[in-house]
Amino acid sequence: MSRSLMGLKRKTALPSVHLIVQEAESVMPLDPALCRKIVLFLCETWSGIGRTEILRHFRLSSAALSKNRSRFLKELAEDPGLALTMETIRSRIYLRMRRPSCFLM
Repeated sequence: MSRSLMGLKRKTALPSVHLIVQEAESVMPLDPALCRKIVLFLCETWSGIGRTEILRHFRLSSAALSKNRSRFLKELAEDPGLALTMETIRSRIYLRMRRPSCFLM
């Protein structure tokens, strides 16, 4: 398989940063700080984009992203409700990715 086809396959199978941000904000509109932590964690672990792209997109340093990840993992372990919120966001993203484009508006 050529590199361009592999890149296309990779891009279509993973959620974009925009989609992750959009769904996280729709689930957590009243807590922007926690929403940002969730978005950064999902972008780093699930979006498939590189760390440097994440740093550039959110205008962060590498140390700030690492701190966010470690603090968020600690919060996730302590709060079962947060784990449920994460699953809700992931499910919504997955459903939006699988929905035919004629239904997206």
